[in-house]
Amino acid sequence: MPSWAWKPSSHPTKTPSSPPTAPTPPRIYARPPRTAPAPSATSKVVYTDAADKENAAEVAKTLGLPAASVTKGKVTGNANVSVILGQNYKPSSS
Repeated sequence: MPSWAWKPSSHPTKTPSSPPTAPTPPRIYARPPRTAPAPSATSKVVYTDAADKENAAEVAKTLGLPAASVTKGKVTGNANVSVILGQNYKPSSS
């Protein structure tokens, strides 16, 4: 056999001292189910900052909502204007 040829190792193979253990399953944390808010009877366009009042009025106009539907309040997330379409909302046909 040439000197560069592969030769089996003369070292004995290692045998494990104990059988392998099964991997630990991942931990799963359950969250309580989220409940949807109660349906709103009327539609609203809500803004938080006075600078967004004009934008809120434009959104209400685009949706065909009256100017009285625009109110200052708390919006969800990082939105500037939030729209809540109530049961009274009827989309325009155009």
